[in-house]
Amino acid sequence: YRPLGSGSFMLALDGAPHAQQRLQGVALLKQIQRPYLQPLIDSAWDIAAVLPLKTRGFNAAALAEQVALRFAGLLFGLPFSDHPLLEAAMRAAYQQLVHQIVGRHFEPQPLLDSKAKATGAMLAMSLNTLLGQYLVGQVPNDIRELQRKASGYVPLLQRLADAPGESTLAELSVLDTRQYRDTTPV
Repeated sequence: YRPLGSGSFMLALDGAPHAQQRLQGVALLKQIQRPYLQPLIDSAWDIAAVLPLKTRGFNAAALAEQVALRFAGLLFGLPFSDHPLLEAAMRAAYQQLVHQIVGRHFEPQPLLDSKAKATGAMLAMSLNTLLGQYLVGQVPNDIRELQRKASGYVPLLQRLADAPGESTLAELSVLDTRQYRDTTPV
């Protein structure tokens, strides 16, 4: 995974740094509460459901992708304005990952690597800034509005910013919690 980025995210680390990020990620994900998930799901659907109206044909997979991306953004507390960064980073990382696993055996794609790193860096910078804002109590307006609808909803970035620890904002902004999750029902 190191060739896909800076090597500072959990999957590219070994030993104590990996264990520390894993513990932080698991603790963070255990804080997710069922009561506020439905309002987040509903909001993600409401935002994405209008997208097929803007195209000629209906693509269920594209709609599902947009709902999932928007849900993830809301769960973490990204403002709606950061959705294009999240989407671009997801697409570039996916293409680079597929190339790293399969494609590199057939054809070099140096531009793909640069694109993945550039979009990932843009998202990481935005997350770093957003974590700093959450740290001083500045919640994006669209997230604050959602908090009014979803009782108990505290974005994961807010929880990360509030969590005690020795991690820097830059380290927290690349914490990869997708690989590790609590398997008990929420």
